Amino acid sequence: MQLNQLIIKNNKQMKRTNFLKLFFVAIIMMFTIGTFSCKDPAPACEENNTCVVTIRNNASIAIWVDCTEGSDDYNAERRIMPGSSTSYTVHAGDVTVWGASDSNRTANRWNYDDLYVSACEDFTYTWSNKKSLVEGESSLGTEEGFGVPKNKE
Repeated sequence: MQLNQLIIKNNKQMKRTNFLKLFFVAIIMMFTIGTFSCKDPAPACEENNTCVVTIRNNASIAIWVDCTEGSDDYNAERRIMPGSSTSYTVHAGDVTVWGASDSNRTANRWNYDDLYVSACEDFTYTWSNKKSLVEGESSLGTEEGFGVPKNKE
């Protein structure tokens, strides 16, 4: 009888040990699967292939600006005062930044610059009166001259 009780006792200990082993293995597997299966969702700009182009006005006059995609010539013209800026969310790729004084806008004579902007990029473009240019900055000249124009059709 003593041998029988010893076998039953050992059997209970083995079951308890096996249960604990299986329990810990299951916990470790759940943790591992949970860790490796979690992916950060792609940002909306990456999914939609968009970028943000901010246009600053460092000129001494109020100007009209626009930002268009590819070969499209119209997005949303906005008038910004000196020292101000406005932002456009557009599809990444070839982008054209436009600028015109009040009189040049009336005459449909726009200054422009063609750019390439990558998805999720926040690009700042600055218009100014300066004759010398730095990266991302173009000269508008004066109210009379206002740079080399292009008709926006």
